[in-house]
Amino acid sequence: MIKRLAGLTLLVAAWLVSANLVWQARDMPHLGAAHDDQYYWITAKSLAEGQGYRTLSAPGRPYHTMYPPLYPALLSVIWRLDPAYPHNLVLASLLNWCAVPLLGWIGWCYFRRIGLGWLAWPSAAVMTVLPIVVISGLRLMSDLLFCSLLLLTLMTLERAADAGSTWWTVGAGLLASAAYLTRSAGLVVVFSGALALAVLYRRYRHAMIFAAISAPSIAAWTLWVRFHSTAGFTGASGAFSNYTDVLFESLSLNARMAMAWQNAVVLSRAAASTFIFSAPDWLAGALDIAIVAGAAALIRVRGARIYLIVAAAYVAALIVWPFPPDQRLVMPVLPLMIAALVSLAHTALQRINAPRGKTRTRATLAASLLLIAFLGGAIVWGAAGDYVLVRLVLPRFIADTRQERVSDELATRWILANTPPTAGFVSDRPVILYLDTGRNGSAPDLKTPDWYLSEEHRKVDWVRSIPAFLKDRALRYALVRDRNLTGLSKERRAELQQSLLQAGLVPRASPCEGCVIYEMAEHR
Repeated sequence: MIKRLAGLTLLVAAWLVSANLVWQARDMPHLGAAHDDQYYWITAKSLAEGQGYRTLSAPGRPYHTMYPPLYPALLSVIWRLDPAYPHNLVLASLLNWCAVPLLGWIGWCYFRRIGLGWLAWPSAAVMTVLPIVVISGLRLMSDLLFCSLLLLTLMTLERAADAGSTWWTVGAGLLASAAYLTRSAGLVVVFSGALALAVLYRRYRHAMIFAAISAPSIAAWTLWVRFHSTAGFTGASGAFSNYTDVLFESLSLNARMAMAWQNAVVLSRAAASTFIFSAPDWLAGALDIAIVAGAAALIRVRGARIYLIVAAAYVAALIVWPFPPDQRLVMPVLPLMIAALVSLAHTALQRINAPRGKTRTRATLAASLLLIAFLGGAIVWGAAGDYVLVRLVLPRFIADTRQERVSDELATRWILANTPPTAGFVSDRPVILYLDTGRNGSAPDLKTPDWYLSEEHRKVDWVRSIPAFLKDRALRYALVRDRNLTGLSKERRAELQQSLLQAGLVPRASPCEGCVIYEMAEHR
């Protein structure tokens, strides 16, 4: 009883770490900084107003075909309760944060199921204070909800496999459908989960039931995308409208192989960075080895086998996907990585405490002591990094974005006073511009190879794509902020400004510090 109470106290204290940050940023001044978050928010508004699943901020209000609708449908409840923007962001931030304790609770259930015992409490607590989980609690993204649904799906699937139960299989299929409708990556869960049922447990009938229950949601979203999206990467700069176009973009085999190799390297660093904020490469590599070793040990644990198959398929998908995987994309395998490290540490401690004999030689004792020392050092390093992130980095980020919002209000006033209501804008945060001014807007996407360039090159390519994008989308204005040029030299900034002038963009105003509003000369 005392252990359970102490564990629950530890878990709640871990939740309060992110809750404190969410309270500081309850007005969400950073909305739009993650790019995807603004589109979740605007499509939620569309659903709440009964306009269908549309991107209201884009010219022509097209149907939205990039992100599945379950998370926006959840956010639409906030728009129905309080349609006043930005006041409703307070409720939105609270609703989004609820996914943190949800993930913590489901994680605790999973850790107990695979036999961690009382270690399930600290494992779940650590998971909820890791950098990527804390950051995800701050922004309107589907990551926490997807991770929770995925873990719940896998636990239900394991239960179905153990009991041979049709009803548990149906429940797992429904949860997998919800995961897929939260993020398209749920497709990997469906296929690899069915494969695991068939191969590991020889539950062929249950594998078919699981796939059949999940199939309608996959078919429905696929058909929606097929009939409502524009095809391909349109225009001179253009924008993708769905993930199918991203996957099948015209790239050579050599380019795809080079991207896969880079993805594997980035993924190895991202896995370690989920535990340690700004982990150096040597530490990232050592942690990766420890995670793989721990995962190998989990093969013998019955409750972890399906997760291992799904995680392997998911990692393979990240490697071949034409986009560099970051910590956010690694989150679905985070509980498994924690379980792997805890299992490895527990095994090492057992070897240390074992009596002399076959299981405890000098070599195994030395290796176990070295492993415990390494993991202990990693915990201290990670705790220090997490403290810096929570106490310094994120509060500074919140303050900076709040100051940006104050500056943006000056641009908003100028736009309302000096541009027609039908004017279209290019902006890095078109949804925020629309919510503030009512002006439609869009932002050019980078082509796939550009994502593998340095941040400086990406910013340069983005600014250079503005003139072509304006013409292709028949837009009139471009709002370029200082954050679009951060890190660029004065010479490079001057070069970009000159390229915009030569392309026919005329500076109209600089209503706030670090921002310039351009207008296409042909519209003047």
